Formats: sequence, structure tokens, C-alpha cells
Amino acid sequence: MDFRTRGKRDLTPRPGYVYSEPMRHPGCRPAALVLLAVCLIAAALRAGTDETVTIPRARYEELLRKEEELARLRAKLTPDIPDRPSATTGATRALLPGAGASGEAAKSSPPPGAANLPPLPEDGRISAPLLAEYFLRDPATAAARLQNRNLQVIGRVVGFEKPWLTRNYQVLLETDQPAVRVRAVVEPPQGIRGAYVAQGGTVLMVADASGQRRPLLRLGDTATVEGRVKGLRGNVVEMSGCRLLPRP
Repeated sequence: MDFRTRGKRDLTPRPGYVYSEPMRHPGCRPAALVLLAVCLIAAALRAGTDETVTIPRARYEELLRKEEELARLRAKLTPDIPDRPSATTGATRALLPGAGASGEAAKSSPPPGAANLPPLPEDGRISAPLLAEYFLRDPATAAARLQNRNLQVIGRVVGFEKPWLTRNYQVLLETDQPAVRVRAVVEPPQGIRGAYVAQGGTVLMVADASGQRRPLLRLGDTATVEGRVKGLRGNVVEMSGCRLLPRP
């Protein structure tokens, strides 16, 4: 015997020899795979059925009776609390009109309006702060009483505006509210050729027919303008068709 084949199994077929196990061939593999898949599916089905727990019918009915008894005990132990109005609801009702003395007091007290302000002077002269106060307190009442009315408004000059392509210039008067102004659109007299703002917006200059220029108003001056009240637009009380009255 060759020493290279010592210890190895001789697989050479011999005539007349009966083998104890069949020879393997490629056709046996699909059958083994199918058998393995069937075993895996059966194991999975068995694992799914193990999650379902089966109890006797008598035990199930006993659990239902205990659940009903527990519900009855909870109902007996829970006290019946009557509905009571909350303090917030009572306070809210007290603030409503017609609900007790508080509601009547709130209804009887009128809101602050233009009726509480001093009456307009008979000569039609009014200060810029008072004119703005009328419109800020009650715009509807102020518009009914003052709109399109010719008034003389006195106030402190806080700004100038000179639009292009027009002879008119605008004077801004101070009020008691920092963000509210009275704006008067002034029409220069016939002897004035034009007006412009100079010195960084602090002086309003005018030029007469001869071409001579002179300062007309400065910031901080007290000016009196006479014109027609147009109403409140935003934070500005508008006046149009005004003329600048000479200083007393």
C-alpha cells in the first residue's frame, strides 16, 4: 500500500461490494432544503400559538364578578360633590353690566370723552395740545364738532416740512403727547416767492418778491396758524388752507 494513501478512506467503487449508505449526488440538496423550511415554519407557528393563554370558563366568570364588585366599591367610596360656582365665575359676573351693584356702577360711569374737556373758546382760538386732546379722547365727537371748522391754533414749533413743486410749507406744532403733532399746511402770501428749510432743518427761510431772503420761523418759536381742521390721521391732527398770523 502506498504511504500517501495511508489513513484515508478508499472511495473507489468495487465490483460486488454492498455499500452501507447511498452515495451523495447533487439531486439530494433541494429535498433537504425543503425539509428544513418545513421544520422552520412549524416552529414559528408553534411559537405564535404559545402566546395565547387559555383559562377555564369558570375562572373567567369569576374575574368578571370581581371586576363588577370593585366598580361598586369605588362608587360607594367616592362622595357626591355638589356643583359650586367658582370665585372666578362670580367675579366675572360682577363685572358684567346689569349684574349686581358692581355692574350698575360700571354701567353708570361714562367713559372719559370729549364731553369732559373744556368747551371751545368763542373766539375760535385753541392751543395745539388741547386740539389734539379732543381727537385723542373721542375721535368721533371731535370730528363732529371740529372737522372743517376754521380755528386759530397756537403752539410751539417743533418742525418744518417743505414739499417739492409747491409754494406751501408745513409747520409742526407740539402737543402734550410726544408722538402726536398738529400739522398746518400754510399758504404763503402773495409777496413771498418761496420758502425753504435751512440750517439743518432748524430755520424756515422765505424769499420775497425782490429776492431778499430772511428767516420766518425757528424751532422753539410760538406760532399761531389759522385754517380748517381736517381731522386726526394716524398721530397727526391735520389742518389745511392755513395762514401764518403775525406775532403779537
